[in-house]
Amino acid sequence: MSVPPTRYRRVARSVERTFAVTAYGGAAGVAVCTLSFGLIVGYGFLTGALDASHPLAALDNSQVARFALAMNGFSMCVMNGSLVLYTLFRGIRDIRSGIVLVFGCAGFGFGAGLIELAGPVLTTVVP
Repeated sequence: MSVPPTRYRRVARSVERTFAVTAYGGAAGVAVCTLSFGLIVGYGFLTGALDASHPLAALDNSQVARFALAMNGFSMCVMNGSLVLYTLFRGIRDIRSGIVLVFGCAGFGFGAGLIELAGPVLTTVVP
């Protein structure tokens, strides 16, 4: 008993759409998290409160800034991971696919590094 080819096409299309939606969702998440982190840093520069005495703008102890960094890293991992999986799903046909793979893996590593950077502070906040 074999599966008809149209069923494979439907499954492939749904997987392809899932990768596209997660890539766009990850890109939107990166934009929102980067904007929020930029607002935190901008607030600190505008008020001149980039020292440890101010709870929001002190980037070394701020749970808000670390949470924004962790969410940015998570969004980057989702976006780049889905781009890499989508490229592997479609096949490596030309140099553009190879470039997407290289930069997707680098972006995934950068996002994971942001999560690791923000992790120790967040584990003390979240029970």
